Order: sequence, then C-alpha cells, then structure tokens
Amino acid sequence: MLSSDDYSVYNGYGAAAQQKCLAHLRHHFQRLVRLVRGQQVELAQVFVDLIDEAFEAYRHWQQIAEREQWNHWASEFQERLAQAIAQWWPHAGHDAGNLLRSLEKKAAQWWYFLDHPEIPPRQQLGRALAPLSGDQTQGQWGVAFYAPF
Repeated sequence: MLSSDDYSVYNGYGAAAQQKCLAHLRHHFQRLVRLVRGQQVELAQVFVDLIDEAFEAYRHWQQIAEREQWNHWASEFQERLAQAIAQWWPHAGHDAGNLLRSLEKKAAQWWYFLDHPEIPPRQQLGRALAPLSGDQTQGQWGVAFYAPF
C-alpha cells in the first residue's frame, strides 16, 4: 500500500494499492478559488467542501472506530461525490476539468481510504501514526509504504 502526494512519478510503483494525499487535491481546488472567477470558483468550493467533510469524517472515525457507521457515511459520500462530478463537469474550464478528470480516472487512488479507513487520507496523518503503529516506512520524497493488513 502506497500513500503519496499526487505526482505522477508514484504511479509507476508496484504497489497493490495507493492512497493519494487529499490535502494535495484540496490545495489544487483552493488554487482555483483564488485564481479564477465565476462558476469555476463555485465548482472548486464544492469540492473543497467535500474534501473537508471527508477529513472531518475521518477524524470522527479515528475517535470512535465504528466500521458500520463509517461504511454508511462512505457510501453516501461516494454517491454525492459522483453527483457533484456529473453536475459540474459541463461547467469545468481547463484546470477544473483536469482535476475532475483525475477524480474520475484515479478514484481508487484518491478515495482508497473510504473502503480502508485504517489508511489515512492525508500523508501527514500517516506520518503521525507511524511511530505508534510501526507499520509504515517513510520514503525520502513524501511517500509512505504501508504493510498489508
């Protein structure tokens, strides 16, 4: 299991699964909020809000670790995410379109933690947990490898 930022160099690793860092994705959408106008800003804010919700839900799951509740939320979240992509796709400019394309094409990498909440959606969370769990190896370039469960 590979946890990394969103640089494409990590796509060539022979990992069985990958969790891309949602903080990086959030940063890309926030950049759109600052640099563009009109519907692109609204589009970007919708996805920033969804990512913030995912972080908040993950923090909640870390406290209670109730898998059934998590699975219910994750299922509903994935539906809302798919609806948001479908709704905003026709309105996406070049940069926003690239981000939405990445969300669709690499959904299994961006949203791996929804099916496996033991893997953090953000690299820094994984680094913070590593000394306690002993199941992660930190690479030099902001990549973490997790042992199989």
